[in-house]
Amino acid sequence: MKEILRTTRRLKALEHIIIPRLRKEYTYIRMALDERERAQHFTLKLAKKLIDAKYARKKVKAAK
Repeated sequence: MKEILRTTRRLKALEHIIIPRLRKEYTYIRMALDERERAQHFTLKLAKKLIDAKYARKKVKAAK
């Protein structure tokens, strides 16, 4: 009887505490990774724009 009660308590703890906590952590981590990916994409686009502008200036100077 004690084993059944202990198992029941553990099951309820999993269902009501541990699993919801893990789901919230998963959501938080997923959002953080998505945000990091967006920031990295923006940084790469900015770097490409700066490099293109630098080469464009060099071409203008070379053409003169």
